[in-house]
Amino acid sequence: MYCTKECQKRAWPEHKPICRAHARGYNDPETRTDILSSGFRSPKEFFEGLMEFVDAHRWAFAAVAKAQMLLSGGIEGGLDWLQNPPKVFHLHLERREPRGLPEESHLSCLFKVTGYSWVTVEEQRAMYGGSGAVEWDRIVTARIPDERDLAAADPHYVCCLPVFYCIDSVPGMHYTSFFPLCRSTVIPAVLSRHGAAGQQQWDAQKQSLVQDALDFSLLSIDTLFTLRRLDSSKDSRDVPLPGRFVRARGARVWRPLFTDWRDYRPGLHRGLDVAMQGLRSDGGIKNTLSLFALL
Repeated sequence: MYCTKECQKRAWPEHKPICRAHARGYNDPETRTDILSSGFRSPKEFFEGLMEFVDAHRWAFAAVAKAQMLLSGGIEGGLDWLQNPPKVFHLHLERREPRGLPEESHLSCLFKVTGYSWVTVEEQRAMYGGSGAVEWDRIVTARIPDERDLAAADPHYVCCLPVFYCIDSVPGMHYTSFFPLCRSTVIPAVLSRHGAAGQQQWDAQKQSLVQDALDFSLLSIDTLFTLRRLDSSKDSRDVPLPGRFVRARGARVWRPLFTDWRDYRPGLHRGLDVAMQGLRSDGGIKNTLSLFALL
């Protein structure tokens, strides 16, 4: 989506190769057969549904990617691991069976996560053949101006983590998004005031906290609730709230189940109850997500 026609025209030279690559996927007979057998009426409907699904769960997907990066050595410490050789985080999705979904189900319920893995860029290029390698190179090249802007806007910016969404039953269709990662400044400053004992205590807690954030984010997708910040929130560190999409005035809008985690009561949403029961770290989910945002 573009803010104006002028911006769209300026971006066209970079966007055109990616758009053409998608068009090739739409017109591939084998891909069309896979899409139709998955219950979609057209490749366009499939791809738009996938983008809507990713957008609905954007916070959760960003949290999963960040948690995986932290578990792989931290954001700054893991940067060398991420780039040598260059890697992509793959999320494997599967079309959810309509049976068992809520009557007023939204596109946020369209897929479920079946697994995730790290793949080197070379493996990725080989996986999708010559055209896939060219498409990947163009996507990365198109990201360069955005990377420069992010680095200029935030001195704590480290890199963008590429996340590749693939549907195993429809290998010809996929989607890529990039999540910016920034180094933590608050927690190191706090730890410096508590000495070695504070560092040891934090190291013991950090693993379970990150694992909780990862598991809770995945469960939000698979048990049919969406994590989002309130529209009024301007701070990227603010804790998201669970909600669902409802129909209002002919459109689908996201509504939180409550406006403060202190108002959570079991029974509001079965999937949320399941996710809450699996927490390992102390202090509750609000504290877990608050600290996770600072990592």
